[in-house]
Amino acid sequence: MEGQKFKVSIKVISDVICPWCFIGKRRLEQAIARHSDQYEFEVKWLPFILQPALPREGVDLRTHHRKQMGARADAMLDDLKSVGKEVGINFVGDGTINNTVDAHRLLAYADRLGKQAAVIEGLFVAHFEQGKNIGSLDVLAAIAKDAGLDEEQVRTYLKTEEDLEWVITIDLFWKEQQTEGLPFFVFNDKISFAGGQAPEVFGQVFNALKQQAHAESS
Repeated sequence: MEGQKFKVSIKVISDVICPWCFIGKRRLEQAIARHSDQYEFEVKWLPFILQPALPREGVDLRTHHRKQMGARADAMLDDLKSVGKEVGINFVGDGTINNTVDAHRLLAYADRLGKQAAVIEGLFVAHFEQGKNIGSLDVLAAIAKDAGLDEEQVRTYLKTEEDLEWVITIDLFWKEQQTEGLPFFVFNDKISFAGGQAPEVFGQVFNALKQQAHAESS
């Protein structure tokens, strides 16, 4: 129909302790804002667990990074802070790093209630800008409340194992696909790429999808 916006469905495979996933989110948001007059967007966040061996209570973030990256850890944090500033993220580089299974379960719960966008934002901000423990029931419940969910219902949900099998299954699926890196974006199940690409790259994908759809219908 003339004047109807072209629909773009975006799956984002990510982990909430992945800094480039937060950067990728901001760049995706910039691209969506630039193209919202032409396209209708639906974004769904899917789980990928980067550090399954980490405990829910977490470990010290700086210590963990230094164990993994050695002398490069501080320089990499400085680089992240610089890139973060470009998209409005203030990476503090402190706090804990946690097992994210429950955070992904909360995202699945929020998705069913139309609150996933608010929850993923809350998780990223809590971990990267506030240094909070996003493996904590109290922190997750507070994020859910701020997103407009019922705090007590979320607490009850998180104390169960509901959606645990689903999170693990989706995580394993994307690992078996040998996903190139995080974040990993899938557009209309036709085009995909990895990394926190520039907004212009997203725009090129949106246009390519539209052109492909027009070619197929003509």
